[in-house]
Amino acid sequence: MSSFARASGQKTEQLITSSLEARRYFQLMGRTTAFVVVAAVVVGCGYGVAQPKVSGQAQAAGPSAASLGPVTARVTAAGDIACATPESTKPGCQAADTTALTERLHPAAVLALGDLVYESGSIDEFTNGYAPTWGRFKAKTFAVPGNHEYNTDGAAGYRSWWGATALPSGTTWHSKRIGGWLILGLDSNCGDNGGCGPTSPQGRWLAGQLKASPRCVLAIWHHPRRSSGPHGDNSSTQPLWAALSAKHADLVLNGHDHDYERFQPMNANANPAKTGLTEVVVGTGGKELYPFTHTATGSAKRIQGFAGVLLLSLRQRGWSWAFTTVDGKVRDSGSAACQV
Repeated sequence: MSSFARASGQKTEQLITSSLEARRYFQLMGRTTAFVVVAAVVVGCGYGVAQPKVSGQAQAAGPSAASLGPVTARVTAAGDIACATPESTKPGCQAADTTALTERLHPAAVLALGDLVYESGSIDEFTNGYAPTWGRFKAKTFAVPGNHEYNTDGAAGYRSWWGATALPSGTTWHSKRIGGWLILGLDSNCGDNGGCGPTSPQGRWLAGQLKASPRCVLAIWHHPRRSSGPHGDNSSTQPLWAALSAKHADLVLNGHDHDYERFQPMNANANPAKTGLTEVVVGTGGKELYPFTHTATGSAKRIQGFAGVLLLSLRQRGWSWAFTTVDGKVRDSGSAACQV
């Protein structure tokens, strides 16, 4: 989402994506008189300025990359990407820069983590905002929808632009083998897609995909289970998290909060553990960046104020990562072993 407001005197934070949504929110709260003042802040300033900052723990000593076997594929990942024309020239829109960075990294595949184009994921926005930037990677992109795609009814713009590339079976969840890894693309818009629970269509499909228990498993979806950004944790994704954890999956990539955050391994309840799923939020694909608002459970590394992409070197028995920003600097890196 692109803007944020906290109603005075209210403990609940409301996410606001447009002046119309702001008006509806304050009417609901009985605060119509506050609209003129707050909406000016929301629409003009978003979440405030995300001053460049790196924080968190020093990277613990992990396995050497060489011990994890040879690289089988290099992929890049990010979400929250493109502004719609004519916004694309504004300072808060860096999709052209992350496109150039991705081209320099020469990935075999590009993982697009939702909220691919703003504000509504319409076909016009995909054509005019996404296609000229990240659209050049369409043939090798593995995508999932974010909440902004559903601002167009049924994610119709997303469905139309991607077609079989992102919806090979007609659903917004799909899978692919890349470099010997099982890559799962899931739809975390649980209220729009039939649900995320184990008995939902997506939940049953996910269980079937995990039945074979492949060695290395990477899942992507938009809303992070844990996050230190203004959107915070998303308990609605817990069924997806638990299903992956039960089968010893390895890595989850998300967007939604426009920052970079890597977590410690976490257990089935998304709490820190010696072994478990590792979550990385990479909402740095180009849209305006957010400051952190708190420190979430299990947070290990937090980087705000930098657009960039995550480069993953998938290996036979694990992975190496390098969060690379548009200035060419690697700001977080390391290696980890697959659980199985």
